[in-house]
Amino acid sequence: MDLIFCINQNSFPAVDSCTGNELFDDAVQGVLALLGGGKDRCLFYYDSNGESLHSLDIAEGFTYENFLQGCDPDLQLFLYEVEDKSPALDALTDDQIDEMAAYNFYLAGHALDHYSDVYSLAWVTSGFLLSLATDPKWQKEALRISKTGDSGRFVDDFLLLKNVASQKHGKLHWQQLHTIDLNTFLSGHVASNEFIDWFAQLETANQKIVADKIKLAVDKGFQGGRPLFDSLNNSDAVREIRMSAFAGGAIRVLFKHHFEKNYILLIGFIKHSDDEGYAKNITAAERIYNNMLN
Repeated sequence: MDLIFCINQNSFPAVDSCTGNELFDDAVQGVLALLGGGKDRCLFYYDSNGESLHSLDIAEGFTYENFLQGCDPDLQLFLYEVEDKSPALDALTDDQIDEMAAYNFYLAGHALDHYSDVYSLAWVTSGFLLSLATDPKWQKEALRISKTGDSGRFVDDFLLLKNVASQKHGKLHWQQLHTIDLNTFLSGHVASNEFIDWFAQLETANQKIVADKIKLAVDKGFQGGRPLFDSLNNSDAVREIRMSAFAGGAIRVLFKHHFEKNYILLIGFIKHSDDEGYAKNITAAERIYNNMLN
């Protein structure tokens, strides 16, 4: 599968080249730990104005290219094999670009960042932020972001983005990616047999994406709006969890309130156009829900 790392320019540059070299090396070691020696493909998404990743300033007068030339030969070989997706927008689908344009995200509890689009980029690609630990806020393995709505209005909602700024972060994310058990994070919520069967048949990359978004849905008590949740017209209170699928398309997980604060994951599907699959799957979701009540 592809592991996408979105360069968090808000955490760059470091105060000097020595610090920049040390911090970036630790972040890259985190990438290696997350790959775990496997055959996953690694992609660096750099949201630039036509510039190559090699021109990224890790510190003043010290670029990504300078880091490459001075690092260990094995690490240098690995980084030359990393696919440079810059400018990042050229690597996105039209649907992903539209999704990015729909929201402005900011780091909760902090002023707006200059490069806030990187948060949208990491969200729509289901990628990891790749940061320098230049500030305590970048030293966390997950960043809590919020969004602004119409006319710059702040919305009381949050999302979580996975962050890699150290080898420790990479090891932690590797463990999470390789431990997928729905029962461990449903926390009293329920998955239908139909959903469990659908999930089991997904390719590994999409399983990891779905698991990640369901964990977030559970953390949020299945409450909130786009980009994670949305209500569905022509349904009996069925809602959806929204995410991009690996290698194109969009994944939708339909769910409904069960009792008290519990919810049922009813059915999932992958769509490649706006309305594809909704009529059939909403009908199926309502049938599954009614059968589970009997």
